[in-house]
Amino acid sequence: MSSRLSFNIARTRFRPDIEHSVRKTFRTDLGTSFVYPVAVSFKTPTQWSDTLLIIYDTGATATLLPARYADAFEVKQSVPIILGGMMPGARLNASLTRLKLRFEDGDGKTSPEIEAWVAIAERDDAPPVLGMKDISTAHKLIVNPEEGKFYLQFK
Repeated sequence: MSSRLSFNIARTRFRPDIEHSVRKTFRTDLGTSFVYPVAVSFKTPTQWSDTLLIIYDTGATATLLPARYADAFEVKQSVPIILGGMMPGARLNASLTRLKLRFEDGDGKTSPEIEAWVAIAERDDAPPVLGMKDISTAHKLIVNPEEGKFYLQFK
């Protein structure tokens, strides 16, 4: 049996200073970009957490959560890691662990449970990002920009 969850593509603008520079230099509008937000809940020792709106980031290796989630999951086993970003020198201390998660779409449909590597940052200002390790092999991503939708198809 397969299931298909549906999500809306979000459009986002660039910062006004960047838009202004592009308009001045290239004499064109930079326009908007697409972002893929998904609702995800994580399994705690007693139940599923409330859903968290998180960005589905095909360029991120590991899923990343801010520090405030560490207590809710009662992580018993982890390894310290330092995450780097797109810029050399950008570093974020975190603890890497295994957590179970599931997706939920706007219609209330949920995905099968997925166990994935999750880095929990030591800081609360870290952005929640859904990385692809263990996630990308659990489903097929289908994007339809004309509809403004994307779909996650599970086996």
